[in-house]
Amino acid sequence: MNGRRTRRASKYHPSRFPCGKACYAVTFSGVLCAIMLLLTAFLLLTHKHVAFEVKYLLGEGVRFRVDEVSLAFGFSASLVWFLSYLFSVPYMMRHADPHKDGKSDLFYTAFALSLIFTAGVFFSGDLFTAFLCFEFLTLSSFLLVRHEGTRESEDASSLYLFMSLTGGLLVLFGLLVLKAKTGSCAYEAVGLLSGNDLVGVTALLTLGFGMKAGLFGLHFWLPRAHPVAPSPASAVLSGAMIKVGIYGILRVYLALEGAEIQENVSFALAVAGLLNLWWGGTMALFSQNLKRILAFSSVSQIGYILLGISATGLEGHGKAMAISGTLLHVLNHGLFKSLLFLVSGHLLMTEGTVELWALKGSLGPKRNLWAFLGFIFGFAGITGIPGLNGFVSKTLIHDGLAIASNHYATFWGVVEKMFLLGSGLTALYFVRLLEVLCTGAGQRPVPHPAKSHDSAGKAESLIPLVYAGTGGLMLSIGFNPWGWLRILSFPSLRALHVSSEAVEEIAHFSFFSHETLSPALISFFGALFLYAFVRGRLRPVPQIEEDSLTARLSSLGRRISAFADTSFNKGAGLAYDALARAGNMVCHWGLHVELALQAGVNALPARAVAAPKIASQMDEETGSIWVFLFRAFQKAIGLMEMVEEEDETLVTSLAKESRILLELARVEETTLGRLYHAANMAVQEMVQDTAKIEAITNREYAEGGRVARALVEHAGQSALRMRPRVPELLLSVSSLRRVENLSITLIIATVILVLVTALALFFVR
Repeated sequence: MNGRRTRRASKYHPSRFPCGKACYAVTFSGVLCAIMLLLTAFLLLTHKHVAFEVKYLLGEGVRFRVDEVSLAFGFSASLVWFLSYLFSVPYMMRHADPHKDGKSDLFYTAFALSLIFTAGVFFSGDLFTAFLCFEFLTLSSFLLVRHEGTRESEDASSLYLFMSLTGGLLVLFGLLVLKAKTGSCAYEAVGLLSGNDLVGVTALLTLGFGMKAGLFGLHFWLPRAHPVAPSPASAVLSGAMIKVGIYGILRVYLALEGAEIQENVSFALAVAGLLNLWWGGTMALFSQNLKRILAFSSVSQIGYILLGISATGLEGHGKAMAISGTLLHVLNHGLFKSLLFLVSGHLLMTEGTVELWALKGSLGPKRNLWAFLGFIFGFAGITGIPGLNGFVSKTLIHDGLAIASNHYATFWGVVEKMFLLGSGLTALYFVRLLEVLCTGAGQRPVPHPAKSHDSAGKAESLIPLVYAGTGGLMLSIGFNPWGWLRILSFPSLRALHVSSEAVEEIAHFSFFSHETLSPALISFFGALFLYAFVRGRLRPVPQIEEDSLTARLSSLGRRISAFADTSFNKGAGLAYDALARAGNMVCHWGLHVELALQAGVNALPARAVAAPKIASQMDEETGSIWVFLFRAFQKAIGLMEMVEEEDETLVTSLAKESRILLELARVEETTLGRLYHAANMAVQEMVQDTAKIEAITNREYAEGGRVARALVEHAGQSALRMRPRVPELLLSVSSLRRVENLSITLIIATVILVLVTALALFFVR
């Protein structure tokens, strides 16, 4: 009986639930997200102000204040957190390890703490309280980024921790200077400073909050943290948590109203916004990982918000437009960016990867309907298509910049045009995503197997609910922007002392007129037109995740190589053909050198054999000449005897001369004999020397021929091996050394053969 009771009791023990002991943390996080959402919605609708203080805490005390601006940020963050929480339940069930319940427990604990400290920054009453919550938020969100426990997540979380702590230190330095100069830590105290103190404190606070916001130059932790964090964590990191930095920058800027540097700060924020907008969009266009693309897209979207803040220094209608667009875009970006990150998590659950080359066609309506609908809503919202929420806030920001251009036509006119082109860039890289994810078929890896939890299938019914709820909110803002502006923006405008006439102008603003629709449609269809020309160069390719600087440089080299292969294929082919022909010419030259050397060496024994033949011919010719002369002399004597009777005197003289000549001929015969004997002996010695030279030459030729043949064979094999990797061999130090050594060997062998040939020819002569 006791055993039976024990078994029944253990059936309902928390460790039997799908998330094990983490079920407590799941419940706590869900309740907290729901309470925070309901509380901020209630305060927003009732326009309640709340302020309280805990005195003497840490010597300074902490102060909290809930006003119109902080409520707009707090409600946006709570909504994103609640939607991400609903998605995280089935997501974590898929990725949870039944034997490691503490991992899910830690995730939901960090998830809940991050919401608390994010709200703490938004509802802080002064910079000291904001700094404390800022630092605690860094530690809790660090656990979210590090959750997966991989090497990549550890590196990314370490970078995120370093950047966030550095930003916190900058805020602390600015806070200390502000406290020393004014005796207060309130945001409004910044406007009481002047001169270098005002410039220094403003710069420190802006850079410190800019670290968390992903300001250009301080943004590089974002594309490292998002791809490795769980998708629900990425959704809150991008959709809500980076708004902590935006909130701090906005509060500092609002405190500068009427200050001497307000206009300069406005120009600086506009330039920073354009850099964020264009750099993030360009990097997203060429990235190959879906979550990395969304991370760079967040950098780009922060640019829209910074541009909206930069235009809030105007008066009247322009200020109302800029503030309304900024606050509404904070909410809009949280909705469509968190939705897109949740879609990426859905793909990770079903496909096992977020690499673009493997996700071709993974979001087809027949394959994954709900994820397809979620992506379409996110795509339409972020690109500013009329009827969705992004169009409304971008139109307000654009009109604020257009009004500013009427006062400062040169600067703000350029900013307004760059804003429109940046909107086209956003549409360009999301059209690329739409084509890749919704068409074709990729080489998908084997998906991760689902965890064996019975309740996982039931929990996945929350995913369509998240998509439907987020899409409904986006449609509501897109078709009824005036209602949301009255709730979210108009109270803030009145609190910031914007004239009631300017507020009424926005209340009757036409969002669907020709003047407002044409810029959005031109940007979108211009992006479609441009994409038709560049789509071939934006094909997704497999990519290896990199860690070290060397690996990242290697990755950059592979991207450049892929781009060159796509863009300059014909030129690369011609260059390769030229290299191949040059290699063939080198091989043929080597063969000709070998044949020439062989012919020269073969000629040496032939010349040595020809020497005795020449000597014998000289012998025969010398003998025949001597016989001819002797016979001629004999005929001359005979003739002289015949004519002796006729001219005794002449005969006597001729006989005398003939006898003398005969004697000389006989003496010459003896001399020629000696000379012939000497020549014959010399020729025999030359033959012997030539035989010796021939033997030496044969040995040298054999060695030289073997070296030459080995060189030619090696050159041919090297040319064949070099064909598929010519650039690597050209840049290889070892290959250069090998070529140098082979060249030296070839030169030495050639010199030896030339010397032997010259020596042989010398003896032959």
